[in-house]
Amino acid sequence: MPVYKETNIVVAGATVIFAGGPVGYTRDALTIAREPNDRLIIDDIQQIAGVAGVRKTKQGFQIKANLYEFTLENVKTAFGINASIDTVDPTVRSLNIDVSGDYPEGELIIMGKGPSNVARTFKFYSAKLIDCGEITVDAYGATVLPVTWQVIKHPDYTELGTITEEYVPSSTVVD
Repeated sequence: MPVYKETNIVVAGATVIFAGGPVGYTRDALTIAREPNDRLIIDDIQQIAGVAGVRKTKQGFQIKANLYEFTLENVKTAFGINASIDTVDPTVRSLNIDVSGDYPEGELIIMGKGPSNVARTFKFYSAKLIDCGEITVDAYGATVLPVTWQVIKHPDYTELGTITEEYVPSSTVVD
């Protein structure tokens, strides 16, 4: 029987696609966090001392990734801003920032490597980009942009999404 650990969701980097377009790549492992449940505690005050029932009222998931592909398009998407990218001439481009509007929402697909030559694809039917952390430079000199998505219920589906595994030859999925 295989042993499952929290650390083997996605090994090494992954490709991130959000709202129909590529957002970039990760070098670090992907984090999928199940948010704490909101609970309704039902007390029966007639005869029983203590809790008679507990009902789950909410369940949530957050996806966190460190993006390593620092392009103007990726920054625009990750910051969740209404912006335009202007090309001044063939060698100069600028991101014109407009902070009005809401964070973007769309389908979130993450493709990466799992353990033992498994290619994993996480597909969430609807996610909202809710946070973009501070831009940093890692130990190798690469620009890192941490982003967080909140997985939300899509009105056309009963599930939040799917996780697909495909076993592939070891030469196909690389670190």
